Order: sequence, then structure tokens, then C-alpha cells
Amino acid sequence: MIIDEDASMRETALSLLKAANIEAVAAADGEEALALSMRQWFPVLLTNRHIPVIDGIELVQRVRAIAIAPVYVIMLSADGTTTHEHEAGYCAGVDHYLPRHSLDAELIARVNTGFAAIRRRQSTATARGNGLMIIDLNSGAHTARHLIGRLHAEIALAARRRTPLTVISACIESDASPGGTLSGQTAASAALLTAVRGSIRAGLHWVARLPAVLNLYRLAIVLPESDAAEVMAVTQGIRNAFAPSQGAGASGAMQLSIGSVVLAHDGNAPTALELLGESERRRRGVGERTADEIQHVQSEAVRDTTEAQAGETAIRLE
Repeated sequence: MIIDEDASMRETALSLLKAANIEAVAAADGEEALALSMRQWFPVLLTNRHIPVIDGIELVQRVRAIAIAPVYVIMLSADGTTTHEHEAGYCAGVDHYLPRHSLDAELIARVNTGFAAIRRRQSTATARGNGLMIIDLNSGAHTARHLIGRLHAEIALAARRRTPLTVISACIESDASPGGTLSGQTAASAALLTAVRGSIRAGLHWVARLPAVLNLYRLAIVLPESDAAEVMAVTQGIRNAFAPSQGAGASGAMQLSIGSVVLAHDGNAPTALELLGESERRRRGVGERTADEIQHVQSEAVRDTTEAQAGETAIRLE
């Protein structure tokens, strides 16, 4: 379903989809779109942020509340859309942002990606291996909204309770060429996940498998309620797992890089996107904090974690 008050935009999108043999309907405002959603299930929703009667963000929330099956939401973004606006959309249930000026070039590919994601969601629940929560953006089973929404909630919880929250960015670069065997690339990705699984606390800590780029395999590791000593132990555990496979001349060598960022309770909580971006910058060696600085920030953030944990459970991804 396409929702936009601009009639020419609706007609353009409908024509593109029809040419690709994809059936679609259109609505001019949020109220009409919601009424259509009550009558039937639309697996993919393409909506503008600013639409009459019911705003695009509210529409996404209400459609998800009544949908009888998973829905993949694409939101059109205009030039100048801010990071905060994107994050609000992800938290509301947006799966992907599509620049309005890229509609002609990217619409069909993005809609087909949405259909594929829906099929995966219908056949698999949130991945859990040995109790470990994994948000998998690489396979398409989950999207940015799952990662951003959950991390946003973790930030809010940590800020309210003034407990530590650390995000680690871990990346393994395999010697296998980008066009190398699938088994070699899969082995590199699995090796990184196995190393992480052996180092963190299942049931509290969780992992996001980020989209692979060429021969780089990346994870975002989220460690709520973990002090500096535990964060360092996790980091060292991952490094130790890869020590034998690194170094010049090693067969099938895998190069590991790690960076981390700690949420500071200074009254200016970062967005989820900012926290992820900072951990990635530090993985690349830009502005990395020393162990003493991490210890200092976390010691200020902790306020009787044991009492704060009582009666509360870890946030679960819905």
C-alpha cells in the first residue's frame, strides 16, 4: 500500500509497481490507509512522513497494532531529514528509509527486499543461540528498527536507573576475497559470533549482526549493567579466541578489530544511532578511550546496580 497526499507521487509509484507485476493500492491520507489496513493485510507499506489526518509515524504504530501478520514499512524521507527523525521512525516501527528523490531508481528493489524480509519473519522467530539474543540485519530477518528500537529502550532504561551501558563494535576481516567461497565467508562470520557467545552473559547481553561489507563481518555487542572489569573481560575473551588465526603468514588469517563506547550519565543521553556510530569510530581507532577513562566513566555511572536490578527484567524484542 502507498500512502501520500501527492497524487502524482501515488500514480508514479503505482505505475512502477504495476510494471514489475506487483499489485498495490494507494491512499491519500492516514485515515484512509488505516481503514484499508483493517480490511486486509498489506505486507509492505510505503508511506510519507507527513500525511493528512493521521501522521505517518502514528499510522505505522497503529497499523502494527492491528496487523494480522508482519508488515515491512518503508518511509519516504525528504532532504534535510535529521538523525533524530530517523530514530523516531525506527522506534515507531519503520524498517527502511527511502529518499524521495530515489523513488524511481530504488522502489522495486526495496519492495522486493520487504517481501523477502516478510517471508523470513514468518518462518523464523528472533534468533536465539544457547539463550543469546541475536538481531540479524545481515540475513534480512530483522531490520534497523529492531536494532535501533531495542538499543533506544536500553539507553532509556540505563539513564533512568543510572546503570552502565556499553556498546562494543567488533569486526573481523577475512583474507578470503569478496568473491571467495561462501563457506569461507560464512566461517569467518560464524567464528566471530562464536567468540562473542563464549564471552558474554546470555539473557542480559545481546548482539546485532550487521550487514557484511565485502569481506568485513561486523557485530554490535550491547552490554547492559556491566562494569569496566566485565567489559574488558569480554573484549579480551574475543581477542583471545582469534589470537591463533591472526598474524602474517597464518593460513586463512582473520584480522580482528574492536572498539567500545560507554554511556555517560551527564544529562545528555545520545541517540541509539550516535552510540553505534561512536563505537564504530573507536573500532577504527578514532578517539578511542583508554582503560582508565572507561573505568572512570563507568564508576560514575554505577549507583547500586544490585538494588536497581531487583524486580526488573531485561528488555525483550517484540
